[in-house]
Amino acid sequence: MISEPSSRSIPSTRVGFLNRYVAALETIGAPVDPLLDEARIRRELLSQPSAAVPLASAFKFGELACRSIGSEHLALHLGLGTSLEEYGPYGAMLKTALTVGEYLRKGIALYRLLITGQYFWLSRHGGEFRLNLTTVGDWGVGSYQSHLESIASSIANLRPSLGASWVPGEISFAYRSREKLPESNLFEGARVYRGNGMTYLTIPAEMMNMVFRSSSDAEEPAADSTWNRSIPERLDRMVQFQIESLLSGGGLHIDTVAESMLMSRRSLQRRLLETGWTFSRLVSETRSRLAARQLQHSDKPIAEIALELGYADASNFTRAFRRKTGVAPLAFRMESSRSHPSHRKAQPYFSG
Repeated sequence: MISEPSSRSIPSTRVGFLNRYVAALETIGAPVDPLLDEARIRRELLSQPSAAVPLASAFKFGELACRSIGSEHLALHLGLGTSLEEYGPYGAMLKTALTVGEYLRKGIALYRLLITGQYFWLSRHGGEFRLNLTTVGDWGVGSYQSHLESIASSIANLRPSLGASWVPGEISFAYRSREKLPESNLFEGARVYRGNGMTYLTIPAEMMNMVFRSSSDAEEPAADSTWNRSIPERLDRMVQFQIESLLSGGGLHIDTVAESMLMSRRSLQRRLLETGWTFSRLVSETRSRLAARQLQHSDKPIAEIALELGYADASNFTRAFRRKTGVAPLAFRMESSRSHPSHRKAQPYFSG
């Protein structure tokens, strides 16, 4: 059973990564819905890949998935098939790196776009660098899936730069699986360690200055996407992040948000009050902020903005926006365009 977190910081990961496990299980006919229920993950969250799900739930689902297929190495093949384009703006930013070293350092610095409670870092050991990975807490099979996928995808995405058959000198996994690692050209020729409490791969120091080449054609994401922002840790900001992610999918309900943070509705309401917020006020503030941004920075029709913000129709959106700002959306857009013509330009890539 997953217990409610005692702190306001909830380690989380993007739903998009969970979806890859769901898709793999559905392909082989595994019973996905019972596993989601046991891991306390609502099915409606899966339609919003930029939303967050607690690491405790994601790792529980990974553990249950492995148990259902009788293998602890489900993530290996997922990692092999992960290109930079599947990482959203994170992958797009990594593609701009000029060298392997810059690619790794950018990846480390921006990793919170994808996950909190799990960290990469580089350390120097003689003529080699180690790309280290750690997860806060002892998560067992579930966290092992994340580590295995991360190591596999790191090797796969470094190979266009370091050589199609490049293999790290050493690969280590903190967790020791009960079964042997499957044969893979990712590991062939490497010294592989398991169960020593450390996850890492090694890269020769002289390779850090090699030109970084990507096999991915990632598209730059929309400027107003929550993929552009790090997953927050403070409770009120995390709730606002979830609200923004769920608005357009029709899944915005306090119970969905509460369960996505491993809380009951009552616990979430109580903790929000401690920060000076209510759920309904956060929804209202988030909608108003996003509406103003869309009206100022895009040419989208009012009806399209209304649907993206979860309103039933443009009339409901117009009434709500007028109550909040005192003006109708179209009037707000026209006034903003006259007062600040530059507002119609695209926003910075990683907007806060």
